[in-house]
Amino acid sequence: MSGRFGIGLLLFCLASLTIGGCASTPTNPDNSQNVSIGASFKQLGIGSNVSRVLLEISGSGFTTMTQDLDITNGVVRAEVEVPFGMNRVFALTAYAGQTALYYGADTADVSASAVTEVSVYMRPQVPMIKITPIYSSISSIGQEGTLSVEVYNVDSLFGISLRLEVDSSIIEFLSADAGGFLGTVENTLFFVQLYPHYLPVSYVMQGDQQPKGVTGSGLIATVRYVAKKVGSSSVTIDPAYLRLIDWQGNALPRQGQIYIENGEVEILGS
Repeated sequence: MSGRFGIGLLLFCLASLTIGGCASTPTNPDNSQNVSIGASFKQLGIGSNVSRVLLEISGSGFTTMTQDLDITNGVVRAEVEVPFGMNRVFALTAYAGQTALYYGADTADVSASAVTEVSVYMRPQVPMIKITPIYSSISSIGQEGTLSVEVYNVDSLFGISLRLEVDSSIIEFLSADAGGFLGTVENTLFFVQLYPHYLPVSYVMQGDQQPKGVTGSGLIATVRYVAKKVGSSSVTIDPAYLRLIDWQGNALPRQGQIYIENGEVEILGS
């Protein structure tokens, strides 16, 4: 993964979860703090695939605590009594069924004298193609916006083709540019064509009959669009048109599946 993509991932794709505790005094006599946890999947950059979120809290002097976070309308919430101490580790795992889609962890001190805040960056743990941001809003009709198509945890990717679909009465595609994950302009081919309701994209390395491919995570395309009227539109990667291949044309991933996280754009005003 290039340094450039890693910075973009941290700032734009992997939103933070804030865990805030009461500020001044302990809430019970056993030297622990009542920590409130709450965040929306949209803020976390997580889509609708997630069915369960597990919180684990560990540290010296107590047994690791685990708790499933309640999920209501895409918002996760919980309250946990966390023992005072240094270097408490807060870990979050988001599951689809039994598969861990995202994982993140951070360390914080918990005391009676300060608010405890923990920023957990939820990184994909499986092969995934994702719209970033998962949710974005535009304030007025005629305003332009951008979204990214990113892949995660791929092995020996030589080429990818996909189709983005939207409600073109709400937003209209304007253009798309290669993201650079597969190489430079001189060494890759990028194809895009504008249609009323969808945007086909193809991005492939130039072959020379030698094994080649890129492993890791990176940016596939940056897409520009314009707001047409007030409303909300899904930005969908149609699985029927999604294909990832290695240099010999074999489908990727070689085992398991690639998960798709779609996006949403909302136009707020006129």
